[in-house]
This record gives sequence, structure tokens and C-alpha cells, in this order.
Amino acid sequence: MTNPTENTPADPAEIDRLRAHSTQLLGELKAAKAKVTSLQAQLATATEERDAARQEVRTLRLAPARTLLEHVALPGTADIVAKMLEQRGYTFDLEGDEIVVRDAEGNPATVIDPPSRNVPNPKARAAKLDAGDLILLMTEEGKPEAERHPLAQTFARFIVGSKASGGGAAGGSGTTAPAAPAKPATPVPARQSFGLS
Repeated sequence: MTNPTENTPADPAEIDRLRAHSTQLLGELKAAKAKVTSLQAQLATATEERDAARQEVRTLRLAPARTLLEHVALPGTADIVAKMLEQRGYTFDLEGDEIVVRDAEGNPATVIDPPSRNVPNPKARAAKLDAGDLILLMTEEGKPEAERHPLAQTFARFIVGSKASGGGAAGGSGTTAPAAPAKPATPVPARQSFGLS
């Protein structure tokens, strides 16, 4: 049995209709591809904007850590201290709503309080985001000198109130202020006798 469509001459009207339909489908395909390309570009732009917004929010939420660095470091040295912390592998990170200090392995950074009469052998504990713990983290005061990182002494030079900064006393900045000008002596009035001698 033969297929009836094999020997049938092609109808020119049907060929024209199929060509028109093919052209229409190609046009729709090109429009769909253009729409996909446009949507991909919009998605890329939206993703970049979202990432930038997330980074801005993160920066704002981590601002207290920067403020703390500026409070602990000598005036004008917060950037140096921040770089030194980076060199040691420390970072400030968000854990929920809390700012935490992480070490080079991504674990919470630990500090050891200096020994005292009450606690002669203190244990390592997670560092809090406060001035005292940040100073302990940088200077490693709670560790024996032989176990301290080589940068610990360098950190001490940049910390407000550190004896290594040259200030010698809490709050010292390592610089000496010019002496205040001497007040002129006020002349003591001569005693008047009023004629009683």
C-alpha cells in the first residue's frame, strides 16, 4: 500500500501557509529569546543591587566594632590596628543580631584574663565585643610572655592607656603635652600701717 501523500502534488497555497507559519514561529522564538536576555539582565542588575544593599546593611551593623576600635586605639591609628587584626586572622562577624570576633579558622576568638588573686589560673573564654576583651585579644596579656604572638607587643603600642604606648598610665597617649604656661605671680600688696606702729 502506498502513502497517499507521497504522490500528491504540493499545493502552493498550503506551502505558502506553512512558510508564513514558520516565519511567525521564528519571529516568536526570536522575541522569546530577546525577552529571556532582557530578564537575565534585569536579574543580574537586581542581584547586584541586592548584594550591595546586603553589604551596606552588614557594614552598618558592624559599625559598633569599628567605633570600638577607634575608642581602644590611639588617635589616628584605628586603621593600623584593624590591619594588624586582619594579619592575625581576626574578623568581626554577625551571628544573628550579635557582633562576634572570629579567629583565622572562623571560630569565636578566645581571650585569657590576666591571673589575679581570685583566679590564679584563668581559662580561655569567648571574647566579648568590649574594650577590655579587645585589648586582651590584641595584647594577649593573659598568656605567658613566651606564648604570646609576636604582634602582641606591637598591638600594645597602639592601644590607649597601654604602658607599651609610652603613656605609662591609664588613658595615656604616649605623647607628652606641652607644659602649661606659668601663671604670672600676683603681687602681694605691701602692708599698710595706717599710722599704728
